[in-house]
Amino acid sequence: MNTSKYYFYNKIYGTALNTKKMNNAKKYANKKVTVIREAKTSRSTWVQIKYGNKLLGWVNKKAIK
Repeated sequence: MNTSKYYFYNKIYGTALNTKKMNNAKKYANKKVTVIREAKTSRSTWVQIKYGNKLLGWVNKKAIK
């Protein structure tokens, strides 16, 4: 993760009314994370991230190195 201005969400931001902000990506700065899935919307590309055995959620792809 490379920036503090991105957040993890339980769903892809802007695709559902009940999307919730989970955590600031800053907590995982310079940590090795695993991309599980990738999805594209009309606005941006999102990735679902895992750290160790913990599923972190969806974040804008620009947040990863």
